[in-house]
Amino acid sequence: MIDLGVLSRAIEKKLGLEKEDAESIAWQVIAYFGFADIIVDNNIDKSDRKLFYMLQEAGFLNSTWETVTLYNSKNWRIYYWYFSEKKIRDCLVDREKKELDIYDTIPDEVWAMHSKTVLAN
Repeated sequence: MIDLGVLSRAIEKKLGLEKEDAESIAWQVIAYFGFADIIVDNNIDKSDRKLFYMLQEAGFLNSTWETVTLYNSKNWRIYYWYFSEKKIRDCLVDREKKELDIYDTIPDEVWAMHSKTVLAN
């Protein structure tokens, strides 16, 4: 389950926003979800929908839909929003641990030995 703190830190990190702005956006989104994992798109205010699309581009929200048949045999499409928990949590992983540079693992003694060999030639 995604909570306010996790979402605000991920928004702050991924979108490069100030902490207060990220918390404000996270609060708006969490207010729609509450304790639910998925919400119906019809519940979202039109002005807030832009925010949902922005977070979808960032990879934090996903959308899906289903078609139901009404009593009069017409089809009705229902759209839903849900969190991409893995992408939100992956954003919070320390990138230095995630993207370890192979050259950073070489000890200083090896670099020093290599530089002496290059200079000698």
